[in-house]
Amino acid sequence: MQRAAELNGLNGGGTTGTFGQAVAGAEPEGVGTVAIVPVVLSQSLNLMDVAQKYEEGFAGGTAPAERFALVIGVNIRIRNQAEANAAQTLLSQKTAAFLGAWGANRFRVAVIGFTWANHATDAQETNQRTIPYGEIRDRIMRSPETTAMIAGLRGAGRQHVYLHTSDSDTASFDTEAGPLFSAAAEHLESGELDVFSGGYTSPPGSRTGDNDILIWHVSQVDLAVRKAMAQVEPNLVYYPEPSTFVKVHEDYDDLEPGVTFGSGAEEGQHLVDSLYKNRYGGVKGDFDPRFAISTDMSRVGQNVGSHPTGAPVTNDTIQQLFALAQTHARPQEWTKRVERAYGITDAAVSRTLEGLVFAGLTMENLSKVPLPLPANPIGAKAIDSAARKDPLKGVDTGVVETAKASRDILVRALLAAIQALQARNN
Repeated sequence: MQRAAELNGLNGGGTTGTFGQAVAGAEPEGVGTVAIVPVVLSQSLNLMDVAQKYEEGFAGGTAPAERFALVIGVNIRIRNQAEANAAQTLLSQKTAAFLGAWGANRFRVAVIGFTWANHATDAQETNQRTIPYGEIRDRIMRSPETTAMIAGLRGAGRQHVYLHTSDSDTASFDTEAGPLFSAAAEHLESGELDVFSGGYTSPPGSRTGDNDILIWHVSQVDLAVRKAMAQVEPNLVYYPEPSTFVKVHEDYDDLEPGVTFGSGAEEGQHLVDSLYKNRYGGVKGDFDPRFAISTDMSRVGQNVGSHPTGAPVTNDTIQQLFALAQTHARPQEWTKRVERAYGITDAAVSRTLEGLVFAGLTMENLSKVPLPLPANPIGAKAIDSAARKDPLKGVDTGVVETAKASRDILVRALLAAIQALQARNN
């Protein structure tokens, strides 16, 4: 469907907090982060809750004002002027309450408001298909408030500034690597990375119940495959909207003209594609699941299903482990991303690669893998052998390395999930 999105600004936003102070005479150092997050305007919206959630992303539970700033994009769909007027009134109320409560000495926060409309004839319902996600994120990213936040952190002494995309339903910014923004600042310290993510997974309290446990294991399989793919070629993976850092080039006041979240869905892909097209000197990316945040997985995991305690682990269970939306461990998604990254157009090449990576992943075959697991990549010899023959003969070496890395980690991740599910029954 061709969207016909229309965005219009609302009055009544505002800015509060501080940027902190640069050390007099000191050279710029370290990483600053400007987080940009869309939230839906509603009676239940609490902007204090949204802003305070980011404190969890820092060691000690307090975001240093000289290293962090936040832009909240409050948006709502409207269909007529009466709804627009009501939105204006509600935004003013919500913003006034927040600005009066936040405090002048905490990190800088800007609240901007806008409405959106989708005039397409088949877009009457508000859902994944009709919400102009890309346009909404672009509106926040390109706002004067975001540009001012970037300048403010640079003025506070930061050498490198990154934008961070996220969603308002983030459960926790605590990660395996530590509080996200503190841990990521160390990882991004050199400024070499242009784009970075750890992805997302289930909240700690939603990993063991009958209705949660498979979604948790599916996310672990997905993250493992993404990491393996990214280690071969960072542009192979999807950098997800709930948590991705993008560097603001030192020569620009904000992201380069032409960098965009695109139109509609798959904003992360549009963002990275446009970054590759518009950043001179190339783009260096990284994906590391140690930095995965926790978020609501109900939508992306709606097709995974449950696994009652005591239920046997079967081939059907394995198939459920491929059912997460956007998982890179799903054959179709993996193949699509490899085709796109390496320009593969030969269907025979795609079919052969998919078979080498995904064939034979059954309980019977996986039970035959020797334990302890071998140190060498599992399945690599078969893939190397196939690469010397048609239709793979002559393909980019990156394709072969991606297939080997993916097969190896896929077997290991599936075995880990199976063993954990079986142990749960005991």
